[in-house]
This record gives sequence, structure tokens and C-alpha cells, in this order.
Amino acid sequence: MWKNIIDKNLIVINPPVKNKKELFEGMVNHAYSHDYILNEKKFLDALLEREKMANTELIQG
Repeated sequence: MWKNIIDKNLIVINPPVKNKKELFEGMVNHAYSHDYILNEKKFLDALLEREKMANTELIQG
């Protein structure tokens, strides 16, 4: 079932980023390069706005 929902080409494990902004920019660029979004800037702006509402950071533990 998951094979029909999740595209394995979109999964990136341990991306080489220094901070959350780099992570989000990389995620958006990766999704755009695989034709999952049409407008990188608009998607990144929406992602950053969503993050302002509630932090999505996972704490190691």
C-alpha cells in the first residue's frame, strides 16, 4: 500500500544541512526537481509560514 503513496525518490536520509532553513530549502528544491511542486518560492514561503504557527522540530531522545 505505501508503495502507491510514497515516492522513494523523495526520501533523503541525513541531508547535509546546517540549519532548518537549509533543510527546508533543500526539501523544496528536491520536490521541485521531481515535479511535485510548481513554484519553489511560493511553496517555501508557505512552509516557513506553517513553521511559524507551530514548530515541527523533532527532539532527539
